[in-house]
Amino acid sequence: MTPHMKTITLLFATALCSGTTLVADGENPGKTVPAASPQPQKKTPSVIVMPVQEQHETLRRKCVGFVTPIERVDLVTRIAGDLITVGFRDGDCVQKGQLLYKIDDLRYNAALKSAQSGLAQAQARATYAQAAYVRRNDLAQRHAVSVDTMENARSENEMAQATLLDCEAKLILAQDDLTNTVIRAPISGKISATAYTRGNYLTPSSGILATIVQQDPIRVGFTVGNKDMLAMFGDEATLRKKGVVRVILANGQEYAHTGTIDYIDNRANRQTDALRIFACFKNPTRVLVTDSAVTIILETTSERLYPSVRPSAVLYDDQGAYVYRLDNANRVERRPVTTGLNTGAWQIIHEGLTVQDRVVVEGTLKVMPGMEVTPIVQEK
Repeated sequence: MTPHMKTITLLFATALCSGTTLVADGENPGKTVPAASPQPQKKTPSVIVMPVQEQHETLRRKCVGFVTPIERVDLVTRIAGDLITVGFRDGDCVQKGQLLYKIDDLRYNAALKSAQSGLAQAQARATYAQAAYVRRNDLAQRHAVSVDTMENARSENEMAQATLLDCEAKLILAQDDLTNTVIRAPISGKISATAYTRGNYLTPSSGILATIVQQDPIRVGFTVGNKDMLAMFGDEATLRKKGVVRVILANGQEYAHTGTIDYIDNRANRQTDALRIFACFKNPTRVLVTDSAVTIILETTSERLYPSVRPSAVLYDDQGAYVYRLDNANRVERRPVTTGLNTGAWQIIHEGLTVQDRVVVEGTLKVMPGMEVTPIVQEK
């Protein structure tokens, strides 16, 4: 074997050991060079994308509210007398017309009879005076009586009629006093503890005997800033039509019934520029208790459909909110957006996207603008 052949054999063996492919040099047939290695195929990162959806935006405000009855009555007595009956137990739910208190009516029955007697006498005198006046008037037409006699007859008749009216008024007052010896519930509701028990002597200055509050339905009052009111509804008519009021109870649970706007105050608070609003709720189980505090959720749903994405698709930097949008060639584009309400499941987008767009919802940290990616589509 010649020295030249030994050299080729040694190079070939070295190439086999190193895994290098040798090719002959065209210009130098006796010389070999390593063959070019194949270039590795470029891989694109895989990301999860989702088509932009459409959602109605629900605007929501949270505030503190206080339960207040629609009707409330403080019971007092308009007459004086001994209290002989209390017709309820403290804390009862009473019905309209139910007997609550009875005051001794002995004196008032006597006063009524006296007034009836006085009225009967006045009627008799008025009847006689009227007849006497008619007779004297006939005589006066024939000049059979003097003018003075005629004037006396007219005066006595008018006085008798006035006395009759006075006696009728006294009878009405006597009847009213007798009626007021019994105090009945003017409304249905829950009554407080009585301030007086049987045997006490009551007068109009005794104060409040008990209080009745209506419980079903019931109101909840709360305040909303005038700015929020205009932003959410624009006017009172829209608030009544589209406003939804929900209550969160003290234990954190949502109340079973939603409310309807019942009353809006006619002026705003000068210090806070807030409007006082009252919503009416059904309260069959008496869960809402008068004067208790609750959390109010006031909300409305927009008629317009807005683009919406998963909250994970929205990123933030010093320039604001943005998303990574894919074009038709699956290249990443940084798209600034204006965000709206975040519902937890969806982020409303006011500006920057349309329903034809696709955005990256998972894998946002491994992509950059201009990069080509492999999309894995996540459906709604």
